[in-house]
Amino acid sequence: MSDLRGCVPDESDYRRKRERRRISLFLGQSETGWVCTVSLVTTAFTVNNLIAFSIWALIGDKITGYFKPPDSTRKPNTMFGVVLAAVAVWMVLS
Repeated sequence: MSDLRGCVPDESDYRRKRERRRISLFLGQSETGWVCTVSLVTTAFTVNNLIAFSIWALIGDKITGYFKPPDSTRKPNTMFGVVLAAVAVWMVLS
């Protein structure tokens, strides 16, 4: 009978494969490969959030000037009230 130890996977082979599959994004990459991938993803999300928050702050700053005079607040407040009521109706119906 021939020796089949090299051909038949044992329990340790299955365990190693299972450990490698934990994070499929990094499967088959070297140690530096997944570090670079994580750094790239982190940088992309950070830049995206920086742009989004900057735009949010700039638009909020511009809109604040629109709400300063007391006579110009009636229209936006009415609009916000109508939108809020529409969302409430939508939530009740769904």
